[in-house]
Amino acid sequence: MDRKTILFIVLLKVLICRRLSWCYTPQGALYLEDSGNTSLDSYEIYRNDGSFTVNTVGCIIPPINIRDVTIQKYINETNKSAKLCYNYNTRLLASNQTHIWVKKSNFIHHDVQNESNFMCCYESFHKPLSIRNTSKYFVDNIQYLSCILFNDIIEVSNEFVKVNCSYENKKIYEQYFVFTPKKEFTYTRNNPFKPELDNKKKYNIIMLGMGSMSRQNFYRTMPKTLELLKKWDAIELKGYNTVARDTFENMMPVLVGMNITEIQTTCWKDPWSSLDNCPYIWERFKDMGYYTALVEDTSKLGMFNHWKRGFQGSPTDYYLHPFIHETETLNKRENGKMYKKNAKINNVVSPCMGDKYYYEFLINYIRRLTRTLNKSKLFGLFWETSLSHDNLNDPVLMDKAYFHLINKMNSSGYLNETILILLSDHGMDSGKILFTKQGQIEQRLPFVFILMPPSFRAQYQLAYHNLKVNKERLTTPFDLHETLVDLIDMSASTEKEIIKRTTEFYTHNRGISLFLPIPKNRTCDMAGIKGLWCACYNDVNVAPNNPILMDAVSYFTNKTNDMLKLYPQCLKLIVDDIIVAKEMVPIYTRYNEWRDFNVVMRMAPGGGMFETIMRLYNKTWTIVDRVKRLNYPDFRTMCIEDATLKLFCFCK
Repeated sequence: MDRKTILFIVLLKVLICRRLSWCYTPQGALYLEDSGNTSLDSYEIYRNDGSFTVNTVGCIIPPINIRDVTIQKYINETNKSAKLCYNYNTRLLASNQTHIWVKKSNFIHHDVQNESNFMCCYESFHKPLSIRNTSKYFVDNIQYLSCILFNDIIEVSNEFVKVNCSYENKKIYEQYFVFTPKKEFTYTRNNPFKPELDNKKKYNIIMLGMGSMSRQNFYRTMPKTLELLKKWDAIELKGYNTVARDTFENMMPVLVGMNITEIQTTCWKDPWSSLDNCPYIWERFKDMGYYTALVEDTSKLGMFNHWKRGFQGSPTDYYLHPFIHETETLNKRENGKMYKKNAKINNVVSPCMGDKYYYEFLINYIRRLTRTLNKSKLFGLFWETSLSHDNLNDPVLMDKAYFHLINKMNSSGYLNETILILLSDHGMDSGKILFTKQGQIEQRLPFVFILMPPSFRAQYQLAYHNLKVNKERLTTPFDLHETLVDLIDMSASTEKEIIKRTTEFYTHNRGISLFLPIPKNRTCDMAGIKGLWCACYNDVNVAPNNPILMDAVSYFTNKTNDMLKLYPQCLKLIVDDIIVAKEMVPIYTRYNEWRDFNVVMRMAPGGGMFETIMRLYNKTWTIVDRVKRLNYPDFRTMCIEDATLKLFCFCK
């Protein structure tokens, strides 16, 4: 074939592809390309030039140095000062998957001299299906079964177990155990799954969450795990933007597909009620024959229990809140004296369960449960909070454990049948790092990695291609929800369906499956991200003596004091210092433009640090989004009960 013929074929292909807006690759997959000045511009494959995390028409997120000079004093990547859990080398009990036994070699450490006077009590406990007491703490009601005595070894027949040991009728030891028996699969009433009629390929869905972990802090503190994920070509969502202030408000969009306002007007109308009535994504996986698991390594700070009522029933097949609640009660008592010098989580709970961190317990539980259900399909959300929630540097302690967990999942072949999602809810949302520009950016950019098995990459090439494109687009928890919906029925991700769905008008949907190309012109407004949480703004520093800023601060002070007039026991507030002041400049031009200012102020008396965005439009100020307090109020707020105004009040 001569050069002229080759050139003619190439030109013809280019013309055809340009005309039809798509081309076939050598693998046969159909990829949408730029087709000129039409809505299909949104689908053009974006190649990052390396200067930006995200650089699209709708959103620019500049590069963020993970070791920026402004935060160096807050970073301790070796974290040598971290305290280890108390070494219980004198444990009286040990267990495997089927038995608990007494370690008699440790009798000497507990002053047990006569074995005949030693006895242990095996008590199983569970969350009852029906609860008579619907008091304030009804979600934590636990029912214990009768004590079974033993002094050597006992076979395990329950999920949650407490063992008390006594010597000469005096209690000397207590320990909790959790087991992962394979439970009988319970069919849903509305849509009973019929395995004999199901021949579709399904994948385990394993979500490993770490609370308050920004993408940048994941890079700083989890280098071994990061290296492993990159080695296996996990897809990193570099533009994954938080949509709200806390874990609950960022995870409900993932799990339910709704924001907090929508939840409060549909399935959770009463803030004092339980959260059982919302349509969680795991219920839809249950309908398709999956076992389900919701496992957190904390109870008091759990995403459904912190200042909330949690679940009255068990929301999933495997649900560890009852067990963790009981162990936290024990550890608060047992570790109180020992742990005074160690870092606590918000003074609420120790990160240690005996001689192990709670995150280690979580990882061990994941290992055992996936082994138990290796012949079944599992949708599991496994969430770590205990180390990462309030400490920027402590996650470095988890790196090795997560590395080995994921590596073992791979070597055992489990990842061949599993879609693995590592994610966080938001970055660090308390502490001094929030008073830096870097800290505020990190707060809005949690990490997400998605590791797809080889069979998915081969069978669903177009969906996988779009997922890779979207790693450098603005994405949200709503998108993650839509992606999970697609994974319920894999037929939604076939090449034929992706092509069909891509030509439909979906680009302005709030939630878009990551298997579809996210449009380049997507803005925070389009994605359901309120201004306060949008990381796409460029910002311009404003001098503290700027007249416009002074006007904004005066408005904020007057507005705050007007609210506090209802409570004469609260002192009047003034602005003590302006910590951060910047004008938030949109990346695209708008006519009749209003001006947004992001301000962090310290108020007096009380020293409360507050962040908000104030908008100036037609010479009128408004507060764009809720005001966020950046440090914790102390006891001087206890004179009022209003949960919102308590953040501002400083009692006389």
